[in-house]
Amino acid sequence: MLEPFQLAHYRLTLHALEPLLLPPFKGSALRGGFGHTFKRLVCFKPGECGQTCGLGNDCPYGYVFETRPEAGAEVLRNLSEVPRPFIIQSPADRRTRIEPNQRLTFGLTLVGRGINYLAYFIMVFRELGRIGLGRSRGKFFLANIDAVQPLDGQTAPVYRASDDMIRSSQLKLEGADLTRHAAALPTDRITLEFLTPTRLKQDGKWVRHGPPFGVLI
Repeated sequence: MLEPFQLAHYRLTLHALEPLLLPPFKGSALRGGFGHTFKRLVCFKPGECGQTCGLGNDCPYGYVFETRPEAGAEVLRNLSEVPRPFIIQSPADRRTRIEPNQRLTFGLTLVGRGINYLAYFIMVFRELGRIGLGRSRGKFFLANIDAVQPLDGQTAPVYRASDDMIRSSQLKLEGADLTRHAAALPTDRITLEFLTPTRLKQDGKWVRHGPPFGVLI
């Protein structure tokens, strides 16, 4: 089942032009700013779009941010929404104020077909830098993007503001890589460390204890 699976991981670096006032855990601010800007840039009928994208997965915003099961899907077909094909990795940086000329680095993982939408992420974060991020609406510019191979740490440049070019990268993690890596891991115990505040739901209710293994999966 893992054979066709692919993901690509990137490291994005923002260069502050004005003070950025952000929470200690910055994932929600980055994701929220990205989502609002993405919809504004690509939605050609915002008055008709309403709360959800009417074009579904045929729209770049609809596929990335309001992902639905594909027609004829064998799994997840009874759900109105499925996991998004991207993960913004909140930086370990706990600063709440990023001064001008300081930098903020965070991770971005694109899954499967989502890898083809990297150019949209670059476009959106460049625009988000123009309109501002955080409580201060501080402006920044997207300085660098590097592809990172998660298993061995190998990197390759993807974007540099200095030349404004997007480069292709073959640093992807495929199903066969995951299978080989998993074969070397212990089979009787796993330790999961929550790096940021986490909320999990089961049957429409918040999970207060545990959490059960099935909810994590």
